[in-house]
Amino acid sequence: MKAALRRLIEQNARLWAGEAEVVRSYFASPQRTRETDLCWIARQAFKEMWDGVVPQLEALRLDLTPAPALGALPSLLRLADSVRAELRHYEVFAALHESLRRPGDAPLDAEALGRSGDWPENRALRELRAEHVRAHGALGLRAQRFTEGGYATLFAEGIALRGRGGADDEIAEACAAVHADEIDHMREGVEGVDTGDLDAAALRVLTELSTAQMRARIEMRNAQFGRPLAQERIAELCAGALPPLAWSPRATPEAAPIRPRSPRA
Repeated sequence: MKAALRRLIEQNARLWAGEAEVVRSYFASPQRTRETDLCWIARQAFKEMWDGVVPQLEALRLDLTPAPALGALPSLLRLADSVRAELRHYEVFAALHESLRRPGDAPLDAEALGRSGDWPENRALRELRAEHVRAHGALGLRAQRFTEGGYATLFAEGIALRGRGGADDEIAEACAAVHADEIDHMREGVEGVDTGDLDAAALRVLTELSTAQMRARIEMRNAQFGRPLAQERIAELCAGALPPLAWSPRATPEAAPIRPRSPRA
């Protein structure tokens, strides 16, 4: 690995570990219930559809008007593949929600989810990314791709539930179904860093943008899961309190990221 890529990863890897601690703490929490599971799953379904499918469909529509030149087709096909993957992720979490709910639980209604499924910390992350794109163009987009999924830590932690039975096994299978796609999306953000297409100044900007987005992701995840960690601990995680996660750009559900164990997890 070249030094430029290593520096970028080292700055983010402690924050990946922080997001992982949030999710792991929720799964181990005595306050966790079927109702709280349904809540975080519905929020994840919102993210897959309204943070993933909808904006990418709009980007695809704009790129198809007027009819694209032949040379543009490969990038359009990649975008179409990404839309398909995000739609599949929505399907996975919507199906998980339906499987775990009981007759007294409200079903997942896509229209209602679109109206009220968002939450303040998720909006803050989305707005931060949009501001980075407006201010920094291609570097902002690269940072957004690099931080998408937060190194797939939610999905790696979900996979780690496998073998515990019941809802945990269902969550593990859902997370395994999307883990590899999230790793692929993140890899797009580092393409070119190790081949020298970014100078030192651009790399510093990319590192600043991505770590800012990752700190916002930690806040977003803690809220998504009903705040399993106190705000004091969140501040520590955002400051990089944990050892970095091991970097594996070819990580798969069967070879999930190495997770440091914290006594406060």
